[in-house]
Amino acid sequence: MPSPRPNPWDAAFLAVSLARYDLAELIEPDRHFAWLDDLATLGVTVTEGVPRDRSGLTAVADLIGIMESNNYGIDWDIVSTADPFNQVDSDLPLRVHSDLPYRRLPPGFQVLLAAEASAEGGETLLVDGYRLSARIQEDDPDAWATLTTVDRAFSYIRPEQRYIGGGPIVGLDAEGAPDVIRHAPDLVLPVRDGDGAAADRALEIFVSTAASAELEFRIRLEPGQALTVNNHRVLHGRGPVDLGTGERRLLGCYIGSDEFASARRVLERDLGS
Repeated sequence: MPSPRPNPWDAAFLAVSLARYDLAELIEPDRHFAWLDDLATLGVTVTEGVPRDRSGLTAVADLIGIMESNNYGIDWDIVSTADPFNQVDSDLPLRVHSDLPYRRLPPGFQVLLAAEASAEGGETLLVDGYRLSARIQEDDPDAWATLTTVDRAFSYIRPEQRYIGGGPIVGLDAEGAPDVIRHAPDLVLPVRDGDGAAADRALEIFVSTAASAELEFRIRLEPGQALTVNNHRVLHGRGPVDLGTGERRLLGCYIGSDEFASARRVLERDLGS
């Protein structure tokens, strides 16, 4: 059975269609398979009743496959603080983005588990990159052509790490449909060759369209809730955090797209689908 086709969504659609599961029920193969299918169609699920530590993060990740090591390690903490090393660990808002766009192939899926969420604010922002791309294709064909053909480079520079790479902001599959979205406006580098003005215009349109209230879905993750997103498709961000009211700590990891496909095939075999 082929994987179901993506079902692009806007904020209003996801508000009534977001799939929520309890971790305990996902031990059942049919529920596990349904969870994977919801990830395939919508690119996002919420899993509740998850232990608020690394064991819980691992339990959700294992529903897809083996955690993927990267420049952040195998898994990591995101702790909002008033004296952060970078903006991710701050109390400031984050524009929606995809993760690790500077890699040859960014991670396929990300799990974010709320370990502490007593601080006010810090809502997670989600935008369907496929729905966003379709809107730009319809409204501005010139921007669409640029977004799908002009490579943009992104960078992650640390004392012991220098990752530089990328591709088109909207990568297409063999049928010409959106496939891998690379969007990190705070990491993108200037265009070195070609029409930089056209590339920057297309990027501005992508950023402004992504910020549309019609497309941007907001969800507050409570302790013990894990958000799983397709990092090739769903852009994510964060609202400001009020550290004067409490704490905010997320645990995160990545899993590859090949692991997702393998998990679904195994369950398909076991269920006789």
